[in-house]
Parts: sequence; structure tokens; C-alpha cells
Amino acid sequence: MTEDAVPGPDPAAAAVAAAYDHLSDASHDGFTPFDRALDGLSGEVAVRKPAGSPYSPAEVLAHMLFWQQRHLAILDGAPPVPVATAAVGWPSASAADWDGMVEKYQAGLARYRAVVAKPAAVARPVREGSSVSAATSTMSMFIHDAHHLGQIILLRRMLGAWPPPGGGDTW
Repeated sequence: MTEDAVPGPDPAAAAVAAAYDHLSDASHDGFTPFDRALDGLSGEVAVRKPAGSPYSPAEVLAHMLFWQQRHLAILDGAPPVPVATAAVGWPSASAADWDGMVEKYQAGLARYRAVVAKPAAVARPVREGSSVSAATSTMSMFIHDAHHLGQIILLRRMLGAWPPPGGGDTW
């Protein structure tokens, strides 16, 4: 950087913040945010598996929550804990678990927002000795969750539980 250059916002931090906004804000065209994807979905319906589906909406959310909580712990400085099998990342979920899972996931989104608001936090390595930045790792989690939100919407459609009570597009 030259002496007369003015440092601007970190592009990685800005990209992560924009991705977070897309995941959590209904004002963006073409993307259904978390709150809307789960709006009006009861625990009783969320635990049902459509014919031929390996998972219920509740199991997909349990999977998202499993990885979200692990990732947030790593961002907080905890060492990553190996996962023995892919099945471990797909915990079971009951109707009684549903509201608590939704609240815990929303709280995790709020924690992400606090992280992405600090450019220095997302620019650092995700853990000591890693070449992957916290920004890249967090973007990966947002992509992961956007993918699974789409699955939840599809499962809701298959269960006859879409669109949400607020109405709207059915993609």
C-alpha cells in the first residue's frame, strides 16, 4: 500500500456481511431467509418425512444447528473436534425439540452478525496455523445453510405446508 492510499473496508468482511444479510433479510429478491422458511411450521409437521425423503424438516434443521454451533465454537477459539461419521452430523429431532432448535439457530445467526460486524475478526485465520480465514469459513457455513434452507422449503412443499402463513412466492 502506498503512503497516500486510504485503506477501505475489507472486501472479505463486506462479502460475509452481505451473505449474512441475504440469509436473514426478506428484502432480498430471489432468496427466502431463515425466518420466512420456517414461518408457521409446527414441530408436529416439521418431524414428518415426505414419502421417499431421508430427512424431515426438523432433521435438516438439527443438521444445520449441529454445524452452526461447531463453527461458532471454532470462531470463539475452541479447537475443532473431529466428527467420526457423516451420520453424527445428522442428529435426530422431536416435535418437542422444534421451537428450541429454531430459537437456538436464530441466536446463532445473531452471533454471526456480531462476528461479521468486526472486519478484524473475519480477516484472521479461522484457527491458529490455518490458511483459511474466518471470512471464508463463515461464507462456507452460509452457503451450507442456504442449501439446507432450500431443502426445508422443498420438504414443506412436499408436506403441503408451503407457502408460509404470510404467503409469498413458492420457489
